[in-house]
Amino acid sequence: LPSFKEMKALFVKDSEVGTGYYKDGKYYKAKMPEEFDRMGEAVWFWISTDDGQYCLNMFNGVKVNYENSNKNFPVFTILIGEDV
Repeated sequence: LPSFKEMKALFVKDSEVGTGYYKDGKYYKAKMPEEFDRMGEAVWFWISTDDGQYCLNMFNGVKVNYENSNKNFPVFTILIGEDV
């Protein structure tokens, strides 16, 4: 899994890509480079940290302790590296 630092480096505050996830009448899109625009509803991504595995919400750039029982927001995996 990518680290928090690796994923956070992809956070672009003034960008919106994909379709985002829908909640309460609004779409929340990931704030990432335009190269990621075709990723659909992906906004939450698994990350690896020194204290375990968490998610990074790429809508607001916040690390989240994701609850397994929360099925409303699917979590995605992304590969990061020079050989990918």
